[in-house]
Amino acid sequence: MSDTDRPIDLLVASLVAATPADEAETPPPLIDGVAPHEDMDRVGRAVEAMAKMVEPGREVLRTVPGPAIGPRRLDRFCDALARFFDFDEAQARQLLSRIDVPEEWMEGPDAGISVLPVQAGPGVQQALASLVRLPAGVGLSAHPHVGREQLFVLEGGFADSEGHVVWPGETLEMAAGTQHSMWGLPGPACVCAALLWLDGGDGGG
Repeated sequence: MSDTDRPIDLLVASLVAATPADEAETPPPLIDGVAPHEDMDRVGRAVEAMAKMVEPGREVLRTVPGPAIGPRRLDRFCDALARFFDFDEAQARQLLSRIDVPEEWMEGPDAGISVLPVQAGPGVQQALASLVRLPAGVGLSAHPHVGREQLFVLEGGFADSEGHVVWPGETLEMAAGTQHSMWGLPGPACVCAALLWLDGGDGGG
């Protein structure tokens, strides 16, 4: 794109060349050799180009911190978290309040990874339930799944060796018998809810 075709330059040029109706009898001066009707074409292109710039892509929005900060930044996931762990919203809210308390976390399976055990509801009692924190750039080595693995991202994001990229509000399920490695993506540490079904179980009821 040339300098003269940038959206903002096209719009400014069109405004400068605009002429009131009562002065229509006086031919408007050319702006950089451009006639008024050509300006209208440029306005249209400028508006169209700027419209495409209004809404960033989905992946970009996920990496922007935005206004959702502080101890209640994850409240929007309260209902979904309650369903995931099969308990009520009060328990989900209480669990979310523990995320920023360092003493609640214990060392995870690999260096740099932390785990917060969760007492889940009756529907998922056969699974190992926890929150997992995976800082950016930290990896969880390849591991097999004896039973189904379910992950629900609350903050940050992760990618895995199978090509999955998972962001807040999204889930990933790995079937029994599969394996993968995973790592935290740039940005805040990935915090995800996890259900690891044991003894070949899949949580299908």
